[in-house]
Amino acid sequence: MLINHLSLPWHADNIAGRTSTMSMSRWWLCLLLSGPVCFISAEYIPPGPAYPCPKDAQRQLLYPCTCENGTDAGLHVRCENVGLAVLSVGIGNIAGLGLPIERLELRECKIGRLFGALLRRVRVRVLHMVDTPLRSIDETAFEGVNTTLQELYMRNTQIGTFPKEAFRILGNLSILSIDGHLMQSLAQDIFVGSAAAGSLLRLHLPNGLLADIPPEAFLHLKKLRTLDLHGNRLSALKRNQFRGLRDLELLDLSYNNITKLDGSHMGDLTKLGWCNASHNLIADIPRGMFARNTVIKVVHLDNNRLRKLDTNAFRGMRFLRRLYLQDNQIAEVGRGTFAAVTRIGTVDLARNYITKVDFQMFQQVKYAEIINLAENRISVIERQAFTDLYQAVVNVSHNALADIEVGAFQNCNNLTALDLSHNRLTAVPRGAFDLNTYAFVLDVSHNRFEDFMQIPIHNMSGLSVLNASHNALRDLPKLAFPKLYELHTVDLAYNNISLIGNAAFQNLFSLRYLNLSHNALERIGPAAFGALATLLHLEAAHNGLRDLSRGALARLASCRTIDLSHNRLETIFQIPISLSELNLSYNNLTEVRSKTWPAMNALLSLELEGNRLGEGELAGDSFVPLLTLQRLGLARNGLAAPPWQALNALSSLQYLHLQYNNITTLSKSAFGNLPTTFEVDLSHNALAAVAPGAFRGLPQLLRLRLAHNRLAHLPNGALQGLVALRQLDLSHNELERIDNKTHGLLDDCLSLEEVSLATPRPALLRHAPPCSATPRPAPLRPALLRHGVLANLTALQHLDLSHNRLLDLVSRTSEGELVLPRNLSELVVSDNLRRRLPLRALLAAPQLRRLDVRRNALAAFPPDLVRRVREHDLHVQFEGNNLTCDCSARPLKHLVSRLPRREAPDEEGYAALRCAEPPALAGLTMAEVPEERLRCAAGPAPHPPPDPPSDDDPVYALGAEPDVVFRDVQCSQTAVSVSWLVSSARDVADAVLVVRGADNVVLHREALPYHVRSVTVPVEGGLRRALAEAGADSLQVCVLPMTSEGGALEWHEAQCRTLEGRFASWPRKLSPGRRRAAGRRRGASSAAGGGALALVGDSILLTLCIFIGVCFRRLADVDL
Repeated sequence: MLINHLSLPWHADNIAGRTSTMSMSRWWLCLLLSGPVCFISAEYIPPGPAYPCPKDAQRQLLYPCTCENGTDAGLHVRCENVGLAVLSVGIGNIAGLGLPIERLELRECKIGRLFGALLRRVRVRVLHMVDTPLRSIDETAFEGVNTTLQELYMRNTQIGTFPKEAFRILGNLSILSIDGHLMQSLAQDIFVGSAAAGSLLRLHLPNGLLADIPPEAFLHLKKLRTLDLHGNRLSALKRNQFRGLRDLELLDLSYNNITKLDGSHMGDLTKLGWCNASHNLIADIPRGMFARNTVIKVVHLDNNRLRKLDTNAFRGMRFLRRLYLQDNQIAEVGRGTFAAVTRIGTVDLARNYITKVDFQMFQQVKYAEIINLAENRISVIERQAFTDLYQAVVNVSHNALADIEVGAFQNCNNLTALDLSHNRLTAVPRGAFDLNTYAFVLDVSHNRFEDFMQIPIHNMSGLSVLNASHNALRDLPKLAFPKLYELHTVDLAYNNISLIGNAAFQNLFSLRYLNLSHNALERIGPAAFGALATLLHLEAAHNGLRDLSRGALARLASCRTIDLSHNRLETIFQIPISLSELNLSYNNLTEVRSKTWPAMNALLSLELEGNRLGEGELAGDSFVPLLTLQRLGLARNGLAAPPWQALNALSSLQYLHLQYNNITTLSKSAFGNLPTTFEVDLSHNALAAVAPGAFRGLPQLLRLRLAHNRLAHLPNGALQGLVALRQLDLSHNELERIDNKTHGLLDDCLSLEEVSLATPRPALLRHAPPCSATPRPAPLRPALLRHGVLANLTALQHLDLSHNRLLDLVSRTSEGELVLPRNLSELVVSDNLRRRLPLRALLAAPQLRRLDVRRNALAAFPPDLVRRVREHDLHVQFEGNNLTCDCSARPLKHLVSRLPRREAPDEEGYAALRCAEPPALAGLTMAEVPEERLRCAAGPAPHPPPDPPSDDDPVYALGAEPDVVFRDVQCSQTAVSVSWLVSSARDVADAVLVVRGADNVVLHREALPYHVRSVTVPVEGGLRRALAEAGADSLQVCVLPMTSEGGALEWHEAQCRTLEGRFASWPRKLSPGRRRAAGRRRGASSAAGGGALALVGDSILLTLCIFIGVCFRRLADVDL
């Protein structure tokens, strides 16, 4: 039950059976209990939906389909990347379980022709066929769902002719969508005599080749509300093109080649409310285009070739609310153009050729909400161009606007937003606006204002946001702002402001955000800001500030963040006690003196990166008053050692950044006592030595970054005491080995989840002698890890060993093999020199989900690894290896053929892997190379897999993959019983069973529908004589599959089975189980699709019976 629908927790089909023992009072109690929750959750509550997804063993019955979720109306099922024969098994079993399907998606299925009994016994309401190369649909294909199917969606198919006969029986169809097709025209009678014509509400035929549609094509769709024809090749519409569609409300003709659209084309569309004719070749709007469409509200004519608008363009469209004319060639808009559409809410004229906003152009659009004139060629706004606007957004940005005349915005008191940015304005006359204009947002950025007083804010008493950035403002005079009680955001960045007058912001009583960055300020006086009690954020970065007067910022009582980075400050100023974040990076600070700070319990983050603190001194009490400091940035300061005395007082510090310094050595307890520190970053230093116990005093450390240093060795006690460590980054160092001797390096780090030991190739080059200009490469590294070094790291999830030139992962002098931690989920060994994978260790890591072996010297993708990819969701990145495309690559090819095609090409997917050998296949991807060319010479394969598959599954076999695999062949003197399964993901549908004798003489031939998996051949006539005379060993039974369009597939030897034994020694009759199979076969032939459950074996039937019995037992035991 979906509780946000407040539906009862039972289904209409079984009310009687489940409510026989429940009184009405108990039902009301259930409703009262579930009522309060129905507004706060959209999940099913116990007992859940009426039709939940099958669980455990039953889930296998749905293969190749998967149940995505269950609902009260039925299941949501997705099937992908198979043909009709395999698809019929899963859908047939769903029908056998009696489960309705609310939504069935057939994605990337290998079906060229849809026919047969696939949907005959199943109940489907919504059917999606996506990315399937469907070319035709038989007239009986939808038998069985003709009374239940309401929505049919076909996307990216190869339908060339409208399948009118197939749709004729769909009497309840309300939505039909064929999106992406090859139809070039429609016949006049596609809906004549069709049961769907009386119920169809929405018809979508977009993204095809339609160039001709007769006016009678949709004549019989009396209830049609939506017609979508976008993305076709329509060029000329016929007179009364949409005849009979008097109830049509939405029409989409966009992305065609239509050159003309007028009233004669749409005369019958009297209820049309939304019309999209964008992205066509329409050159003008003729008089009365929509004269008969009197209720139309939205018109899209953007991306056409319109050149002008006149007073006759929109006559009769009195209810029009949205008009989109952007991306045309409109250069002229006549006076009174919009007089006929006084209720208009949106007028979009962006990206046209308009050069000016004429007198009274927008005079009568008092209900306008958005007027967009951006990206035109407007140079002037004439007087009374905008009149009587109320709460409108006016966008005139990205033009060549240099002049706004007096009275241009008349009676526009309550503008929501006015965007004049990206123009050439140097001044705006005060008379351009009324004396009291309540614009909320004013954007004049990217103009040429030099004098702040020329910005028109003095009449805008309701202004909330002012953006004047990217101008040429020189200074802010005293009392620069009038009394603006609502202004909370001021952006003056990227100007040339060098002086801020006293009390410049004094009249801004609600200011919260002030941006003065990227200006030319050198000094801020004591009265520049005054007492801005509401200011929260101040940005003054990228100036030339050398001095802040004492107390200049101290009176900002509510300020939370101050950014003064990239200035020239040499001393730290007096800061507000309320401050929580202070950024002083990239200044000229050389020391932090004692008593610099007041006693503060609000400052959480202090950024001092890029200063010169290494030249001065950080005293022991430099940070003592910062009682709650959590983040301290000391990067790029030239520090030679961690300032442990200054750090020792920061009992609340959580993040310490010391990267890009000159630290060469870490002594014992190098950081003092930091009990709450989570992260220490020492990357990009010159660290060469780490003493045992160097990180003592950091009991809660979670992340330690030592990358990009010069570490060649880490003593075993270097990481002692880091019991909480989760991430360790030792990449880009010169480590030769990590071992597991007594009191080893990682003994205390049992919580490690991520370890990076990557080393780039350049770092592995030894410096050449001074007389040589060519570096000498470092010798190959046999191994980085000793055996067992990772075994105790049970929490390790990510291990990076890339760029190490490794031949192996474990030292050859070690005993045993590599043992990966049980919880390892990601292993990166890319850019090494490995020729083989530690397959046994990889298969023994149950949580491994990502393996990166790119750019090694691997020649084979082992079959057992293919199995792990397919069955356990392992993602292997294999690009850049020397893949040999012989028979050992066939399991990988089989995997590629089964993987669903992605929406966008995956450059690093299995299908994109390229062959390196043999020369004839070099450069081809696995998707391109034919399977029959993956051959091995006689004898063992040149690159055999280290651990070949342990069973006969054709997916992982080194031989060519057959389309059909035999399950069983039973013989008797009266009949031969044959059963098989379809193992291929190709387009496999019907099959032909052939019994052949010596010299390929056909003794029996039988055509079989695609849902049949077993057949009984009577031993009689020529077959009996051949058995008696030549013996059974000379006869073969073959199952030859066909494509859905009737084509023959290539023959594989595994698709034939030789009959064994002597005919005289065969039993007289088949076993009872075989007789049942024969009966099911006859029933399936006589009643199409009547044996869906016969597609599975006796063991699956037994499981099904047990499940049904358990279900009935549980229903009987439920006390409702």
